Amino acid sequence: MRWLGIGVPEYFEKRLKASEDILEASVNLSLELFNFLYKYGLAKGVSIGANVESISARKVEIEASLRLLDGIKKIIKRANFSYRN
Repeated sequence: MRWLGIGVPEYFEKRLKASEDILEASVNLSLELFNFLYKYGLAKGVSIGANVESISARKVEIEASLRLLDGIKKIIKRANFSYRN
């Protein structure tokens, strides 16, 4: 991600490198971060969005981006439902 100009905190990098499946760990970490940011935004009245795209031709990475998108959709649906109640 550094070659894209994205800074990654050292502890995130260590967590990813220590995982058995770096792609799955990346999806899970991204979902954890989006979940936190989205709920924080709701609480503060700030809109939070996400852009998910795959720049890879590898099927496994394209499928991971689709899982990420599905996970983000679920987070939004759950948070909006619980926020209204």
